[in-house]
Amino acid sequence: MDSDYLKNSVGDALASALASAAAARPEDAVQYVGEYLLKHVDNENYKATLTEEELKKEKERDAAEAEAQAARSEADNKKQMKELSLEKIRLAETVEGAFEAAIACVKDNTAAKGAYIAVVEDEEEGEAPQEEKPAETEEGEEGEKKEDEKEKEIPLKPVSASATLRYVEADADNEFVIGSTLSRADGPVSFSAVDSDEAVFVSNVLANLPSIHFFRREKPGSYACYPIRNAKREAEAIMGIDTMGFDTAPFSEDDLAYFARVRDELASQISSISAKAEEASKELSSSIGEELQGAEVTDEDDVAAIEEKSKKKEGQLAAIRSIIEQKLDADKISEIKRSKAATKKVHQVIAAATFIVRMNKTNKVPKEIISDWSVLRQHIGDASDFISSVLAYDPAGKRYKRAFTLAKSAIKGEKHKRERWNIEDAKGGRVVQDILSLSTFHAHLSLCRSHSRQGKQSQCRCRTPLPVGDYLHRCLGQGCSYPSKEEGRW
Repeated sequence: MDSDYLKNSVGDALASALASAAAARPEDAVQYVGEYLLKHVDNENYKATLTEEELKKEKERDAAEAEAQAARSEADNKKQMKELSLEKIRLAETVEGAFEAAIACVKDNTAAKGAYIAVVEDEEEGEAPQEEKPAETEEGEEGEKKEDEKEKEIPLKPVSASATLRYVEADADNEFVIGSTLSRADGPVSFSAVDSDEAVFVSNVLANLPSIHFFRREKPGSYACYPIRNAKREAEAIMGIDTMGFDTAPFSEDDLAYFARVRDELASQISSISAKAEEASKELSSSIGEELQGAEVTDEDDVAAIEEKSKKKEGQLAAIRSIIEQKLDADKISEIKRSKAATKKVHQVIAAATFIVRMNKTNKVPKEIISDWSVLRQHIGDASDFISSVLAYDPAGKRYKRAFTLAKSAIKGEKHKRERWNIEDAKGGRVVQDILSLSTFHAHLSLCRSHSRQGKQSQCRCRTPLPVGDYLHRCLGQGCSYPSKEEGRW
């Protein structure tokens, strides 16, 4: 009887007091529980004095306060998530990584249904504005600038009328645009961002159909686009987002403001990556010169060793320069990696190279990559690292036997009219490097896909198994061609 009374009258209050004490961890737990129970009694006495109407209002106030607190907590969490997403852009070590982080930023933190990045390709470089020389005094000295004169802003570098946009990154739902190109005539809205330094926002794309290009069927929604410029204010890329669909909400002012922050962080990180690559190139070039100057040649063996070392470092320097030249052209291997499928020849060669550069005693690569493109894409890993590994591959170096066995299985049965390609010899190693070069990736995926989409009757044979050896398939800007007669035909 006594236990039931205590349980009904004190049990809930005591349990609540003990739970609060466990969370607060006071120095004197007994005193804390006692004070808690006294406060509980005061609250109960206060409630007893309230009328039913006042008690209802009290509960409504408590509920409203709880709801407001929950809303504040959710807003704080969203703000924190936005900052963490931006930090991923700042931590990116490659341009491709920065692009991917930027796409994730806007997809996760705005109403965007689609997000994509296109690089500006301009064969006809616009004329750079000439810098005005400071005026000279009668004594021939440069005129001093006034202290209150503001430093002149660097003017925008224009792009030519023949410039195009090539899409290199997109979210998972819009990967079909990767590799596609957009001309000024087809995409005047996007090019208006390239020509200016302002964001372009279209609230209703269906109301601007002559100016909006759809890669697939038309949908209602809004579109926003920002240019990405380097330190010289050259337009190197654009980033676009949209809410196109039948159940989407328009962009809010907060969405567009955050999009602008993403653009700024992306442009800053790309400039930083480029600057680091250029600095590495300078340091490597300097070290080559210093080692050659300080080398003492004593015999023919020393001469051969120095020449070999020099060639190796020059190769590294060339690789770094290549990265700098194509810093916003995106790693072409990433285009193939993101493709839903690949031609038979491309699949076989990349699988063989993956076994060679990725497989060792501690890192196993499954044989399924030979037949399953989705599994192969996972084991390619970071595109920049994969390219570096392939270019650094030494056919005469130490080999992992199992890796070469599987590599030969990947290209089993590949023949040439005059020779069989053996992946284990020096020529085989060089062929892997050549086929996996950035320019050839661009040829196989971007140009040839573009030709097929545009219905051009070119000589491109990318949809048939390609021969290997010295007879690499080369794509040119207006079509495809093969090595000259002097180099041999197949």
